[in-house]
Amino acid sequence: MEPLDQLLRKSVGSLGLESIYVVSDLKEKWQDVVGVQLANKTTPLAIKNKVLLIRTSNPGWSHQLTLLKPVILERLKTMEYIVSDLRFVCQEETEEKPRLTLKTAPKTKSVGTETKHGKPKLAEAIDSYLRARKSRS
Repeated sequence: MEPLDQLLRKSVGSLGLESIYVVSDLKEKWQDVVGVQLANKTTPLAIKNKVLLIRTSNPGWSHQLTLLKPVILERLKTMEYIVSDLRFVCQEETEEKPRLTLKTAPKTKSVGTETKHGKPKLAEAIDSYLRARKSRS
């Protein structure tokens, strides 16, 4: 009888989702691969064509992982992960990214901002811009 882990891996692989499963499994063991300090500043994101994509919180951690690349690849190999290279993406992890909100000026015609080019949407956009600019001054 096969262990549940192997059965699950085969099932996920038959659906074409094996890399998602492998990355999820690797995230749980990431501290064992890179150590506590690096695990707190880095996260495995995806595996594509045997290349592991890793998110780092800043370029310094990417450099640190680059220096440790041979050691990390060897540890991954001993843990039976099939990875031939590492790539890094610098992106600070935040709980929620701020959303950009735009405020528009009310749709009333301003005096002296008429345009005469026959394009009402453009004229309305220009009027809105001019009203907003005027209200800031």
